[in-house]
Amino acid sequence: MSLKEAIREKALELGFEDVGFTGVEPLGLYIQEIESRPTEMYGWVQTEQFNTLRGARPREKYDWARSLVVLIRNYHRRAFPPQMVGVIGRCYQVDERKEHGSEYQRIVDFIRFLK
Repeated sequence: MSLKEAIREKALELGFEDVGFTGVEPLGLYIQEIESRPTEMYGWVQTEQFNTLRGARPREKYDWARSLVVLIRNYHRRAFPPQMVGVIGRCYQVDERKEHGSEYQRIVDFIRFLK
């Protein structure tokens, strides 16, 4: 079994819907879209703590990186308040990354596997 196959198998076993791999080149279309928007949206201002571009150029932070593992979760299975749809991303409305959330444990288990 190849490394990619082993990573894919573990991600699916942990409950991710899919997993993919890509290079560490800047995410050009994403950067273009974010930069086309007003600097303040919905009352949020880009800051060092909240910066939607911080992960758009992975090699700047991790010069040793050669590829990215992309884990997919399907947030469309949940109901969301209609007034929030299109305003705040579904992943932020279902933020289970807190220390005791199921998503947090899933990510911890996946990182443990990678190590």
